[in-house]
Parts: sequence; C-alpha cells; structure tokens
Amino acid sequence: MKKVVGAVAILAVVGLGLPLVLVWTLDAESLGREAIRRVNEIEGVRLEADDVVLRPFSGLKLSNARAWIRVESGELAVSVRSLCLRHRLWPLLRRRLSVRSIYLEDPTLQLVSGPGEEKATRDRRDTARSQRQPKEAAESLVPAASAVDVEVSVLQIQNGRVIIRQPGVAEPSTEVEGFDLTLSDLDFDPAAGFEGLSGSGDFAALLIRAGDTQARDARGRWLMEEGRVTMTGVGFSTASADLEMRDLRADLSLDPFTYSLELEGDIDLNTFVGAQSDRYLGAGVLALQAAGSGPDTKGLEGGGTVSLEPGKIPAPAVVQQLERLLGREILTGRPYAGTKIRFSMADNVITVEPFDLVSEEVELGIDGLIGLDGPLDLTMRVRAPRDQIDLGEEAETVLDALTNDEGWVEVPFRVTGTFELPSVVPAWDDLGETAVDAAIDAAKKKLEEEGLAGAARLLDRLLDRDDEE
Repeated sequence: MKKVVGAVAILAVVGLGLPLVLVWTLDAESLGREAIRRVNEIEGVRLEADDVVLRPFSGLKLSNARAWIRVESGELAVSVRSLCLRHRLWPLLRRRLSVRSIYLEDPTLQLVSGPGEEKATRDRRDTARSQRQPKEAAESLVPAASAVDVEVSVLQIQNGRVIIRQPGVAEPSTEVEGFDLTLSDLDFDPAAGFEGLSGSGDFAALLIRAGDTQARDARGRWLMEEGRVTMTGVGFSTASADLEMRDLRADLSLDPFTYSLELEGDIDLNTFVGAQSDRYLGAGVLALQAAGSGPDTKGLEGGGTVSLEPGKIPAPAVVQQLERLLGREILTGRPYAGTKIRFSMADNVITVEPFDLVSEEVELGIDGLIGLDGPLDLTMRVRAPRDQIDLGEEAETVLDALTNDEGWVEVPFRVTGTFELPSVVPAWDDLGETAVDAAIDAAKKKLEEEGLAGAARLLDRLLDRDDEE
C-alpha cells in the first residue's frame, strides 16, 4: 500500500512539476509582445503598454496600457491601469498563448463621435512613432506567427470611466463613472473590426452625467451584435425620478451613431418646477419614446406623456409671481384633479401641449416651451370667479368685459426666464379682439364720466364702431 501511495505521490509531483518547468523556460516577454503585435494587425487598432508580465496561472498582464481604435461612429481611445489576458494553461506548455478572456481594471474609454482633428493627430503620432522605432527592436517583437491564439470568450470591465464627446469639444456630452461590464459568449472577427464583436451580459454604473442631468445606480442587460448595442431593463435614479429604460438600441456602426429608446417610471414634478419645499403636486408617471444621433442631446427627438395624480397646486416662483399680479393667493394649495400631460421634444426643447389643473375654486391652464437648458416660453391661463382677481383699476373694465355668464374670467400670462428666476406678465395680446373691445369701452366710459360724451362718440366713428347705447 505504501508503494502505491508513493507512486501516486511521485506521479503527482512530476505531473505538477513538469508543467512548471516548461512554463519557466518560456520567453514570456516575447509571447506578450507577440500578443500586442497580433492585436495591432487589426485594421484601425493601435495598442501599447509600459510593461508586459506573463503569469502562467493567471494570465498576461499589461500595465498602463493604451489603445486607439477607429470605429465607424468615431474614434475610441482606451487607457487602462491593468489589462489582463487570461489564457489556457495547456497551450502555454506548447509555447502558445491561447487567450480566453480579457479583464480591464480601472479603464477610461473615450468615444469621439464623428471624424475630426483627433484622427489626423493620432495618425501623425503613429507614423512618427513607427519611424523612430529601431528595425532590430521591431524584429525582436515578431516570433513565430503561431505563438499567439486569440479566441476571447469573456470580456470584463471593472470600475471603468466612459466619456463621449464631439470632435474639437473638450467638455464631455456624456460621462459614466463606476462602469462595470461582463460580456460572455463573445464572438470576435478581427477582419470585421468593431462590427465583428458580439456578446451579451450585465452592466452597472454608479453615475451617468449628461449636461446638468445625473443618473445614479444604473444596471441592466447588455447585448452587442455586429456593432449594434441593445440594453434592456436598465433601472436608474435621478434627483427627481426613478426610471427604467425598457429598451435602448444604438447602432455604433454609423457615423454619427444612432439610437432609439423607450423610457418609463416615476417622476417628481415638484423638483422639476422648483417646488421642493411643499411638494404639493401628486406623483407623476413618465412614458417617453425617442430617437437621436450623436452624443449631443440636440439630436434627440420624440414625445410622451406624464400621468399626474391628484394633488395640490404648489408655490414655486412662477406661481408666487402669478398671485402677486392677481392680487390674491388663489392658486397655492388648491386641490386639483388628476390629468395627463402630453409633450414632444426636439432640438433640446420640450413642447408642452395645453393641459389644465382643475379645482373647484380655480383652474390653471398651461402650454408652451421648456428648454432643457432652462429657458421658458409658457402661457399660463388663470380661470377664477371675477371677484377673486384684482389686476388694478386700469384692468377692471377689461376684466368685466371678459367675465362669462357664470361670473368667471380667464386671464392669460406669459412666462419667460427660468423656473428659478421667472418673468411673468399679463398676455393681453392672447385675448385678441375681446381685449381690444374691452379697452375701447373702458376709454369711452372714462370720457363720458368726465362729461366728454361727444369725444366718446368721435372715438367710435374713428374706430368704425357703431354706438349701440
């Protein structure tokens, strides 16, 4: 029995030791450099690294690696603190590096969408670098072509940073931090370039920043096929919403890249209109369908709805200015019925279709334009009992003329500026001939009160109006 055990032990030592001896005799640096050379054979790809270390049981590690990749939708620059190509052990014993997975730690990926000066600058740099490289050094990097076999099945990114910007613009249009991605079942055809990459998996991101909008804790499914990316079930949160990107499709094979999306979830309009303190507005449910191209949100077009549940009219700066002009607090805190707000968006502007917040005591109608970067051009119509509105003595006759049979009057206001610093003024022009007639009647009444009835009749004749009195 002891002999059997001893024989097994000897075989185990030999079985484990022989591979170690073979691995020890490998020219790890040559294999590593050959791997880089094979990558650089792919058209439109350039890879560099400060240090290359081959670890037999963990993989080929490239420290401070940098890559530049030309894709149809622009240029992708990658810098990574540690890039590990994990290999199969047995091919290594035959002095072959068979890569099965790629692991990127703390990478920064920058996509410049569309051709620009960056491409010409990089081409000049690559040409100068190749001219400076000594011939003997280049030859030392090329062992037998069969030394490296790249069949990647898994790609993993940990704690990445993604930057998307336009050519010649330093400020990113979109930035992602804390990006984690695992793609499995990879299929990569180097001859097809970026369009030859396919795979599926999960991703997560701590922070997504696009202009003034920030989304946190995003995660979902990722599918990539022939340069097209599909993301589904992507949940994320912003300062005023908890949303789900039900479907996002992007075609990175086009220049600029194109995309379409379907978005829905809960949204807090109190934050949107600057009424965080009282939070009177009811819960909102957003549904959005849109499509666009390139990294700038100006290319995003689409539309959707916000289903607003019953609540109370809040008191943001816009409402406060309205009430000062109306002479009374007739809006703040008034209960309203639920409603649906329809909107469209294009060129960074949201167009709000007319909708009403209806209360028993007052009604507030709203429509107009909201710029994604802040500017407003809205019309707000306040409908209330005549005795609840006081715009000053000069407007009394006009308001009386606008009062309907139920004793209610509608007064339009123009809102510009921003939600934080709005400018609100009466929009008499929106009343058309009704307001003009009321103003004329007010002028006639004043003339008659001052004993100038003849002047009042003259005013009628000058304006081609019949005096029915």
